[in-house]
Amino acid sequence: MRSAYFDEATSSLDALTSEHFAATINQLKGQMTMLFITHALPKSLQVDEIVHIGKSTPSTQCTNGQPAFDTGTV
Repeated sequence: MRSAYFDEATSSLDALTSEHFAATINQLKGQMTMLFITHALPKSLQVDEIVHIGKSTPSTQCTNGQPAFDTGTV
C-alpha cells in the first residue's frame, strides 16, 4: 500500500484553502496510508486516529472517541 507523510501541510494556508486541501485528501481515504504531523487539523479532514504528543502524557483516540492504544511516554 502507498503512503504519504505531511509535515505541517496546512500551516501556511488560510482556513478556506485548508478546507479545500482536506476535501482533496478525504477523497484518498482508504486508498493509501497518510500521516499528518501538525499543530492544527482542518475541521473537515476525516481521520481514523489522532495521537497527541506534548508536555503531558501522550494520548491516542479513534474517531469514535475510544482509546486506540497506549503510546507510552515521551
